[in-house]
Amino acid sequence: MIQDVWPLFISHTVTLEKRIPGASEDNTLSVLHDPNQVLHLSPLVLKVIQDCKDRSWFTMIELLPLFGGLISTLNIFRCRYMQTEEGYDSEVRALLWTRLDAQMRAQREADGKEVMVKEKVVIRALFFLMPFIQETMTQAHVDAMDALAAKLTKNN
Repeated sequence: MIQDVWPLFISHTVTLEKRIPGASEDNTLSVLHDPNQVLHLSPLVLKVIQDCKDRSWFTMIELLPLFGGLISTLNIFRCRYMQTEEGYDSEVRALLWTRLDAQMRAQREADGKEVMVKEKVVIRALFFLMPFIQETMTQAHVDAMDALAAKLTKNN
């Protein structure tokens, strides 16, 4: 397959962590286990449409900033969401054979006063797109984690 041709396609792994003081593991998992909530946490997402035949797949429409936000473009891609005991796994299939495989996990910290949310994303993309994809995806996922924290702590 074309996406397996090196050096055209390269992989990069991004790991993110966020401590959420005052959040409960149950409340955190209730959000992470609900694709309609979790897929809308990204500030880039405009619309999420669940597949009628395979409910684990979603078509997502997002507004991508280009040239430092001077202009924006629509990005339409497919995302497969799979619930796990401690969070979820997802697969993204985007334009130009771009692929993202993510694992999001939540765990109560030993002190019992906060939840640690961890995400690992493996990006596979054309080498010349990787800097843009990595930067844009990382910022969107940091913002999504911040939105998750705000959602979980708004009543505390």
